[in-house]
Amino acid sequence: MSTSFALAVRGDFYHSVQANFAGTLLALFGMAFIPWSLASALKGRLLGIRSLERAVIWTTLGFMAIIFGRWGILLLLMWLQK
Repeated sequence: MSTSFALAVRGDFYHSVQANFAGTLLALFGMAFIPWSLASALKGRLLGIRSLERAVIWTTLGFMAIIFGRWGILLLLMWLQK
């Protein structure tokens, strides 16, 4: 995932997705988080979020589902090739 993240940060999205699409999504989320953080800081409140705790929980669960789902698919594909 670190290779995918590094490639996405450098703008090489094609190879980033080939390495691990979960890392690409994480990098894109991080890139979107920066301007949102700045806008929220300027406004003095969280933009578009009612509960920070709920947003953190759902974001974490979402990324974990993607990561483990990809892992499960790869294991299934490896098992089917035998």
